[in-house]
Amino acid sequence: MQTDIIRFIDDESKQECMAVAGYLYNLCSNSKHLDKYKSLQILLQALIVRLKKETQAETIVQAFIQKGIKEKQLTVFTPGKNYNHPFEYGSKLDVNFKEDTKIAAAVDNFTTDSIFTINLCRCVFMQKENLAKIIALIFFSAKINNNDTYIIPQRINVSARITKILNDITPVEFLFDTLHLSHQEAVLLTAAYRTQTIYELYNFYDDVLYQNTENKMTIYAKCINTSLQAIRILFENDKKLISFGLMNKYDYGCIENESIYCIYNKNFDAFFSGTLKEEKANAAFNLNSYAIKKKHSSLALQFLKSNFPSNILLYGSPGSGKTEFAKTLAKESGLRLFIFKNELDTDRALQRLHCILSIPKKDTLLVIDEAENILKTIEPHFGTFMSTTQKGIVNKMLDNNVNKVVWIVNYTDLLDISTLRRFTYSIKFNKMPKSILKKIAQSKLQNSNISGKILHTLVDLCDNYRITGASIDNMIKAVNSVHCSTQTEEKIVIDVKNTLEANSGLIYGSSHAGRKIQMTYDIGALNTSIEPDDILTMIKNATAYADSAQTEAPAGIRMLFYGLSGTGKTEFARYIANALAKELILKKASDILGKYIGESEQNIKEAFEEAEKQDAILLFDEADSFFTNRFNAENTWKRTMVNEFLMQIEAFNGLLICTTNMRSIMDPALQRRFHIMVEFQALSANGIKTLLTKYFRNVSFNADQIEKLNQWQSVTPGDFNALYGKARFMPQEKITSEYIITELAQMQQEKNGVQKMIGFSINA
Repeated sequence: MQTDIIRFIDDESKQECMAVAGYLYNLCSNSKHLDKYKSLQILLQALIVRLKKETQAETIVQAFIQKGIKEKQLTVFTPGKNYNHPFEYGSKLDVNFKEDTKIAAAVDNFTTDSIFTINLCRCVFMQKENLAKIIALIFFSAKINNNDTYIIPQRINVSARITKILNDITPVEFLFDTLHLSHQEAVLLTAAYRTQTIYELYNFYDDVLYQNTENKMTIYAKCINTSLQAIRILFENDKKLISFGLMNKYDYGCIENESIYCIYNKNFDAFFSGTLKEEKANAAFNLNSYAIKKKHSSLALQFLKSNFPSNILLYGSPGSGKTEFAKTLAKESGLRLFIFKNELDTDRALQRLHCILSIPKKDTLLVIDEAENILKTIEPHFGTFMSTTQKGIVNKMLDNNVNKVVWIVNYTDLLDISTLRRFTYSIKFNKMPKSILKKIAQSKLQNSNISGKILHTLVDLCDNYRITGASIDNMIKAVNSVHCSTQTEEKIVIDVKNTLEANSGLIYGSSHAGRKIQMTYDIGALNTSIEPDDILTMIKNATAYADSAQTEAPAGIRMLFYGLSGTGKTEFARYIANALAKELILKKASDILGKYIGESEQNIKEAFEEAEKQDAILLFDEADSFFTNRFNAENTWKRTMVNEFLMQIEAFNGLLICTTNMRSIMDPALQRRFHIMVEFQALSANGIKTLLTKYFRNVSFNADQIEKLNQWQSVTPGDFNALYGKARFMPQEKITSEYIITELAQMQQEKNGVQKMIGFSINA
């Protein structure tokens, strides 16, 4: 495959032409049947003209003719008057041979339009080996001073001179120095470059290759006069010519177009064009803007500020801020930031990257985003995992890296352990907290000239949806598309709301697109053994301590909410999740209890793994239904299930909440594991008043009515929610204070065993 760069023998330097003559000699010395290619004759004649060897060539060919006559390989004869020789030459020949008819038929692909070309064909016909000898004597032997007395030497020894010429790697010297190629690699690359760019040489190579006279490796071996085994070694996947993408072993051993441009221009611009993009990092967020422990970010910076190369792996949930964090690392370390654009097919991307990482780049941080396809070193195969074909190359690339590199992946499942241990340092990213996402949204909105009330409105919209970093980018696109027109602020808010809702629904499903706590929920109404605000403060304190600790500190937080049904335990867990900007994973008995042995234990394990992976709050609702006292358990599986739960909570680094209506039947060992236990009691008079106002804001209640409910000592938020759901079906004029108080009192009667008679009573 020839490239856009086409060079002609006429325009090449003497040094280049002598090298081409060397390839031609080596091929003709080691191959048969090359005389059938017209392209060979064209190449030879072009070299003779360019190097001004016409006289020498004619003398040498004539000497071979005389030798043939002497050895009776050619028979001179005098033709008759009407004789026409069989060649293209339009004039009479000074000397005719009986063998000319056979010669013309044997070399019908050669041009015979001159005395020289006719004599060349005669020489080849006499003995095919003559062609290599003629090339050697024309280009590599001493200049002939006396043409009339020239005799072909018995021994033609030009191999040393040809080897010296072919060992000159001037065309690829900068690649040789920069990539630390071996001398043999450079010699082969030089030959490939010449073969594909010099027009006459390319045509000859193309004829030989595509007519299956020789295969690609054999041709190169003969060109540079080395063994076929040596060429095969240079074409192995882990050798630089292939692993760097300089040559393509599957495309007839061709040199890549980008490599040709690099050699021609003597720089890497073409090779890395479209692959590396420099980005400014001065607008990146500060290190404390991420949910990353200080010890991790500090150590990552320490590696980047050192004088040694490093491979830092950032992995974890999509949209968790890994790319932004990499930009922050560049900013804090004072390094220029280059992003590797992973847009090529996997093989080419890996080759380009392997080459880039072998070239030292001072004061530079390379970031390879979405690197799963490059780093994949194992793949599933019939229930097990097998190494990929690129495993060796990937591991070697990591070992030989001479730069500071940040690798970003969402998952490490397809990275072999041998690959993972080659990373200098790694940081796991859980889902980015909503508080950080809101800061990012605010910063980007301000950069889009959004300010004032609408800025706060748009940022607050983030609370209503499950968002990622990509969601924020889409929000900004929506703002800019409207903001650049004359639309109102109301239109901007509507478009952003629809964008966030669509993004959330697409990624997480419509059922999770906008989950939030009930509008009627008010923690001020709760009656708990620890103040709700204090509980939230305790959680934040524990989290901050774990994040700032330089040594390993307990990271898990375990809480038990117990008390009457409907007192707001589950809803308070949702409130905590919303306040901490975390997702809530809720598990009920139906999610955990399995019908097969070991299934329940597996479900427990998977619940903790899911929460750990998503950095979510894990809520076991009505935990008493499956974590009863082991000593009272009738079945072994109940005991093993509790044991599994105990083991999982000890290893869990997140926030765990269990709710129960019957704390007394829960396993004592389990209860001892909780850091915070909160009792949820029936509403106080103040709580009743608060919720009456929340749920029925258009209805007035007097103190006697509130006290009437308070006397029951069993009114809960759940009662209000149940009544509110029922009341919406009634005419508004019938929803009076008397109706509401009566209905709530009736609920207390039913809960406390005082039943209202329904139907007919029969007197005895």
